[in-house]
Amino acid sequence: MDDLQESSKSELAPGVELAKAGNQVLTTKQRLIACAIIWLVNFIQSLSSGIITTLTPYVTSSFEKHALTGTTTIIAGIAAGLFQLPFAKILDIWGRPHGLALAVTFETMGLVMMAACKNVETYCAAQVFYNVGYQGITLTIIIFIADNVSLGSRGMIIALVNTPSIATVWAAGPAARHILATIGFRWGFGVWCIVVPVVCAPWLLSLIFVQNKARKQGLVTKKSEPRSPTKSLLYFLRESDIVGLLILITGLALFLLAFNLYSNQQHQWKSPMIICFVVFGTILIILFPIYERYITRKTFISWPTLSNRTVILVFATDLLYYMSEQTWASYFYSTLVVVFNQSITNATYINNAYFVSSALWAVLLGLALGKYGHLKHYSLVFGIPFSLLGTGLLIKFRTWSSGVGYVVMCQIFLGVGGGTMYVIEQLVIMAATAPENIPSTLAVLNIVVATGKAIGGTIGTAIWTTVFKEKLAKYLPLSALPYLPQIYGNLYGQISSPPGSPIRIAVDHAYSDTNRLIMIAAVCFIPPCIIFISFWHDYDIRKTRGELGKKRFFFFDAA
Repeated sequence: MDDLQESSKSELAPGVELAKAGNQVLTTKQRLIACAIIWLVNFIQSLSSGIITTLTPYVTSSFEKHALTGTTTIIAGIAAGLFQLPFAKILDIWGRPHGLALAVTFETMGLVMMAACKNVETYCAAQVFYNVGYQGITLTIIIFIADNVSLGSRGMIIALVNTPSIATVWAAGPAARHILATIGFRWGFGVWCIVVPVVCAPWLLSLIFVQNKARKQGLVTKKSEPRSPTKSLLYFLRESDIVGLLILITGLALFLLAFNLYSNQQHQWKSPMIICFVVFGTILIILFPIYERYITRKTFISWPTLSNRTVILVFATDLLYYMSEQTWASYFYSTLVVVFNQSITNATYINNAYFVSSALWAVLLGLALGKYGHLKHYSLVFGIPFSLLGTGLLIKFRTWSSGVGYVVMCQIFLGVGGGTMYVIEQLVIMAATAPENIPSTLAVLNIVVATGKAIGGTIGTAIWTTVFKEKLAKYLPLSALPYLPQIYGNLYGQISSPPGSPIRIAVDHAYSDTNRLIMIAAVCFIPPCIIFISFWHDYDIRKTRGELGKKRFFFFDAA
C-alpha cells in the first residue's frame, strides 16, 4: 500500500521509547535552545566541510595524486552511506545521545587522521571516518526533527537548520586560502579536531538531560532484561544484521573501486586484481538480497516498507538523480581553477553557489508547503526541470570563452533543483513510513544517495582518468610531453603555465573535451526520474499524519 503505514503495535525499541518520552518533557524554552544549538552545529559542519572540500585537491596534489581526488570522495561516500544502517539501529536501540556521541567521535578521528596523513591512502581513510561521522550527525539532526516536529512543518525546519550554508559559503574560500598561505592544510584540519566536539557537546548533554528527566517522571515504561556487555554487543549485531551489512559493503566497494583503479594498472581491465574486484563484487551484490530475503531473521528494514511503491520509487529517483549530480561534480572545482583561471576564493564561491541557492530556495519551499502540500508536484515542477536545465547548460558553458557568469547561473539552477529534491525526498519517506520506522528508512535512503553518488563519481572519474590523459598527450606541445605525468597528476602543474601559453591552451582543450563527455553522461540520468516521480503516491502533508509523540514544536500545530 502507498498510504501511510500504521505504526506497529509491538513495543518500541528502547531508543524510540526514550525519544517519545523526551518529547513529552521538553518545554518551549528548551525547544528554542535545541533549535539554536542544532543551527550552530550545522554552521560548524557546513564551514568545516566547505574548507575540507576546497583543500582536498591540494592534499592529493601534494602526493602527486590529483587524479585520485574523485576516488577518495567515492570511497568516503560509500562508507558514510553504508554506515547509516547500523547507525540508525544505534539511534533506535541505544538512543539518540549514544548515536550522536559515536558520530562526533568518528568525525573527530577523521580530522585527526587528515591532519597527520603522510600519503593519499591515509587521507582516503581519514575521509571515510570524517564522512561517517558527518553523515551520522546529519542523520541525528533529521531524526530529532522527525521526533519533535509535525510532518506539515518539517520541511520548513529542515530548510532552516540548513541555512548556515548561506553564510559559510562566503567564509570557506578566504579561510582555505589563508590556511594554504599560512599554517598549511594540516593545521587547517587540526583546528576542527577541537571545534567540532566542543560545539556538539551542549546538544549531547541536552539529549542526556531530557532522557534522564523523562525517566524520573516515569514516562519510560519499556524495560529490558539485564545483559552482560558481551550479550548486549551480540544483541546489537543481530538486530543490525551485521553480516548482511558486510556483504553489501564489500560488494559495493570492490565493484566501484574497479572502475576507479583500472587506469592505474598496467593491463587495465585485463588486470587480475580488477577482474577479481568486478567478479567478486558482483557476486556479493547479488548475494545480498538473497541473504536478506531467505537467510537472516533480522533485516535492515521491514519488507512491508521496502515493498511500498512510493518508497521504492523514491529510492530509484534518488539513485539516478545523485548519479547525475556526482558525475560532473568531482572535478568541477578543478575546472574552475584551471579552465576559468579562478582563484581559490572565487572557485570556492562558485562551487558553493549551489548550496547557497539550494538553502535559500528550500526556505521558500518550506513556506510554500504550508499553503500547498502536494509533495510530488514540487519535484515535477521545480526539482527535476531545474536540475536538467542546469546540467544541460553546463555542456554549452564548459569552456573559458563562455564566461564564468554562465557557470554561476547553472549552479543556481542546479541549487533550486537540488534544494527541492533534498527536502521533498525526506518528507515523502516520512509520509510513507510509520514514525518508529523513519530512522531505518531514512538510513536506507542515505545509502541509496551515497551509492548514487559513488556510481556517478565512478563514471566521472573513469571518464576523467581515461580521456583527460589521452587528450593531454594529443594537445601538449612536443617539448612538454616529458612533463605529462606531472601535469596530469598535479593541479599546480596544470596552472603553472600562464593563460594563453601553449601548455595552458592544451590543458584547457583537454579539460573541455573531457568535461563534454562527463556532462553528457550526467544529463542522461535525469529524464527517467520524471517517470519515477509520476508514480509516487500524491501525499499532501497538510493532511497526512506522521508524528511519534503528542507535543510539537512551540509554534507548530500537529498535522
